[in-house]
Amino acid sequence: MTISSAAAVGSLALLAPAIAAAAAAGPDQDHGLRGTAPYDVGLYTAYCPHRAPARHRAAAASTSEAGWPAKECLKMDKGRAGRSHTLVGLNGVHNWLLGGYGNDTIIGGNHGDVIWADYHPSGEPSSQTAVIRAGNGRNAIYANDTRNYVWTGTNARTVVHAHVSGISGVIHCQSPGIVVYLSRVSRRHFTLDGCKHISHYSVGY
Repeated sequence: MTISSAAAVGSLALLAPAIAAAAAAGPDQDHGLRGTAPYDVGLYTAYCPHRAPARHRAAAASTSEAGWPAKECLKMDKGRAGRSHTLVGLNGVHNWLLGGYGNDTIIGGNHGDVIWADYHPSGEPSSQTAVIRAGNGRNAIYANDTRNYVWTGTNARTVVHAHVSGISGVIHCQSPGIVVYLSRVSRRHFTLDGCKHISHYSVGY
């Protein structure tokens, strides 16, 4: 059967709202790596389930001795400076989402994650930016990129570390119970939105 170009254009026009709605809905975080595959290109991944994780597995997850959620899905930006990546956490597991030298956007899952704007101890470019949109589980967030824009999620037990020198940004505390760890130097370079609990003591993790 031959389909005319006019019919094809008409079909695409009918599908356009559905395509736009799917894009607006954001990444698929409910179906394992299959759901986030378009975003995982160029990233290192380990431990992550390829399909939707079993409910009981997520419910039984423990917390590590270091105060971090257990490592059930690891995604890392190991790329060179100048590259941009989006690291998308999976729902139903604890993600470790580690940004790198690129300008990264990091989207957390719903079960509590460890999120680093940049996992490298040094060497980041002076113009590097990280955007972190954490989920609503208990998160440990490290806003240690050159420039950081952080939305914490709503869990009151989330902590944000922005203690090192040479960084700046905006931290949006989406619960008044969230603790933000800042040095007296870094405090001058961050704008805090809704953050009621500020500490100058570094807990060491």
